[in-house]
Amino acid sequence: MSRYKKIIISFFIFFNLLCMLRVHLPLETKLFSAIYKPVDFYLSFFSIYQDWMMFAKNPSRSNSFLTADVEFVDGTFQTFQFPSSSSLTYGEKYKYGERFRKIISESVFMPNKKFLLKDVARFALRKLKTSHSNKIPKKVYLKKHFFLTPLITDEFIPHQSTKYNYQVTTIYTHEVI
Repeated sequence: MSRYKKIIISFFIFFNLLCMLRVHLPLETKLFSAIYKPVDFYLSFFSIYQDWMMFAKNPSRSNSFLTADVEFVDGTFQTFQFPSSSSLTYGEKYKYGERFRKIISESVFMPNKKFLLKDVARFALRKLKTSHSNKIPKKVYLKKHFFLTPLITDEFIPHQSTKYNYQVTTIYTHEVI
């Protein structure tokens, strides 16, 4: 085997080892952030980054989703529901997986990622434009629907129950015109 192939294979093994370590070790120092910058980009680009939230001692109890209410110039409204894993077909689940949920809950709702909200509003506009091409949009209201799952010691909610009372807050308003 040529020296060039050995170097490429060694780099590939080393890079994948860094990916595995990055996902499993929450090392948040300046040194590790610098070392892991290309790894983080790779994991983020391919949506394979797994946050420690899933393996936490006290995992997230929030159940949330996002909608976009589009106000048109004529005064009518149309709501765009962002995809959720419960509304996807088996083919779409295979194709998209948990990416929509992950992007919304672990990126869009984070305070340090507010810059994404404008693009999310534009995405909703593009999706609604296919069915409402004759209407002129005026504003987009991004709304967070949020439910905090009670502790099992406080209240038991059976699996696949739809007994949720979501709180709704407008997290962003995008002015189109």
